[in-house]
Amino acid sequence: MTQELIVTTTELASTTQIYLQKANDLKGQAERAVIDSTEKARRGSDFLKIVKSTTKNVDDERKALVEPYGKRTKVINAEFKKVTAVLSAAGEIASRKVLDFQIAEQERKEAERQATEKQAQDDALTAAQEAEKAGNPAVADQILELAVDSEAEPVKPSAARGDLTGATTSVRKVWTVRVDDIRHMCAAIGKGQLPTELIKEISQLELNKLARTRHEDNPGSVEIAQYGITAFEKASLQTR
Repeated sequence: MTQELIVTTTELASTTQIYLQKANDLKGQAERAVIDSTEKARRGSDFLKIVKSTTKNVDDERKALVEPYGKRTKVINAEFKKVTAVLSAAGEIASRKVLDFQIAEQERKEAERQATEKQAQDDALTAAQEAEKAGNPAVADQILELAVDSEAEPVKPSAARGDLTGATTSVRKVWTVRVDDIRHMCAAIGKGQLPTELIKEISQLELNKLARTRHEDNPGSVEIAQYGITAFEKASLQTR
């Protein structure tokens, strides 16, 4: 970045200090104001226009200082994004291949374990049957108990350790879900079959749109309480 783009702390402070003093003056006036007549309400409207205009001037000043940096930042980020995008793709490709192998290896080892275990159970059953035929039922029971006790644990995902960097990759499995039908899920929440915490955020924008369209379809009636929603008009002041 070239030197002419740099805004010194002194320049920044002197610029903001002028506006800050004016902002504090306006705030003080707003706190002291008493609106109890039509004439004072008109003055209040003028005051709001002044606040709005001053706010725009402040933002224009900020943009003038930031714009050179912003444009340069976009160029720099765009160029580096080309590199990180390729690196991200490389990581995803390699990760998928290592993951596929490790899962396949886990399944292969588990299949071998089950085959070995089944063979051991078959051998134990044959030995127990022979002991039973030989008149040794206690020995037969002992053989079967030992066979059960010697069953191996299922194979767990193993880690792969790199030779060059010593990096370790391991398979981590977690339970997750996808929502196939949002209507069914919401119905289940409404019936208490699923926790309400599943809905973390409700779109206020969409709720406002719902209230507005319902009122337009049926003027004078925006009651939708049957859905657990109450629509009402909220007043705010606009200054142009």
